[in-house]
Amino acid sequence: MNRRFLYLIQVILLLGFDSGCQKEKTSPNQSSQSHIWFDEPARDWNEALPIGNGRLGAMIFGGINQERLQLNEESIWCMKGTYQDRQGAAYLPRIRKLLFAGKYREAEQLARQELMAERLPTGTRAYQTLGDLHIHYTDSSNYTNYRRSLQLDSALVRVQYTKGGTNFIREVFSSAVDDLIVFRETADEDGKINCQLYLSRPGEGEEILLAGDGIIMKQHIENGQGVRYETRLQVLAPGGSVEVGNNTLIVKDANQMEIRIVAGTDYFGDDPEALCNIYVSKGKNKSFEKILADHVREYQGYFNRVSLDLGTTSMDSLPTDERLKLDGDGQDPGMAELYFNFGRCLLISSSRPGNMPANLQGIWNDKLVPPWNADYHININIQMNYWPAEITNLTECHMPFLYFIGELRDNGRKTARDLYGCRGFTAHHTTDAWHFITASFIAHKRIQFLLPAWAST
Repeated sequence: MNRRFLYLIQVILLLGFDSGCQKEKTSPNQSSQSHIWFDEPARDWNEALPIGNGRLGAMIFGGINQERLQLNEESIWCMKGTYQDRQGAAYLPRIRKLLFAGKYREAEQLARQELMAERLPTGTRAYQTLGDLHIHYTDSSNYTNYRRSLQLDSALVRVQYTKGGTNFIREVFSSAVDDLIVFRETADEDGKINCQLYLSRPGEGEEILLAGDGIIMKQHIENGQGVRYETRLQVLAPGGSVEVGNNTLIVKDANQMEIRIVAGTDYFGDDPEALCNIYVSKGKNKSFEKILADHVREYQGYFNRVSLDLGTTSMDSLPTDERLKLDGDGQDPGMAELYFNFGRCLLISSSRPGNMPANLQGIWNDKLVPPWNADYHININIQMNYWPAEITNLTECHMPFLYFIGELRDNGRKTARDLYGCRGFTAHHTTDAWHFITASFIAHKRIQFLLPAWAST
């Protein structure tokens, strides 16, 4: 997610409620302000549409001949280096004396020298992509009637188009109830779905196994310097067949195709294979319709708590990218309403009770070395993720962040003692999944203290 874009969403969320537009227990809003939609496939990752259940997410590109689902699991983190606190307490009196004397530059130089460790290179401790599901279709003929949408009131991506006189519909969502991503494609004529699909991951070292109607991908990332993960997919192809090819599954002449994806890691001490077994068993005997109905019911338990109505205009019927281009003249108040609903959808989809907090990119990241490691900047950025949580009645989504602050205490007490000779606990500009607290030096940053208190605001 573009950080500037997310920031704009959060500002609009705050402004929306300053206008006194909150009400609880509303029915789903079926207006154009609950759908982000486009009339062409995504050209790059930033144009793909996000889904998530708080832990397991994907970006959906909606390609016609080649579909891509870029996958994420919240705990795919590497750790290729560690931080060590300086023993800086003896230098604090001198630093204070310089500050009180107005010698701020000298005080800063001494603090950098004696209090701050060097910042590890970007990518040393980073949130990483889980990988990609690729679907290559055999029919490359022209298409018409294309529409790609994210239904904000149900956290469902829908892609529809017509090719060769046949209407195709894809539906993709990530269920918190059943802990899996589900992809279904249907055609209104029998035997029209033909494709090859495979899993991949950037870099090296993943192990990929194919058997029957399934693919398993697993790895101990960064040659053992990070988590172990396993992800599995299963393909169902009513009316057709599923065959094993060269690192691919081949679907032939199916009336419809359903793909179920699960993933787990050892971040919390569990065995990834055992976790995947549990996730597979949860939805094993449930139909697509039942999984979808349970997902929508659970998701709308959060989303339907609040609504915002800024009226309608002729702009509402336009694709979202066209509305963005025309929004500068202020004639589309519904765009603010759409931002409002999109912001809530992102928070619900990236932060749920029992999970890790949303990082700099929520849970969506397509890289092994993302900007700023996609970690937790606790000076301001993680707080921005959660500013709208309480005023939009999403307290449960706020809890992962609040618990995360508590999880910083053990390391924070050690840092307070070793670095400052103080009781209590402290934190600095940045932390990550491994809860490092050390004061680290970045050339353009100033020293920032007392962030546990600031993180709580």
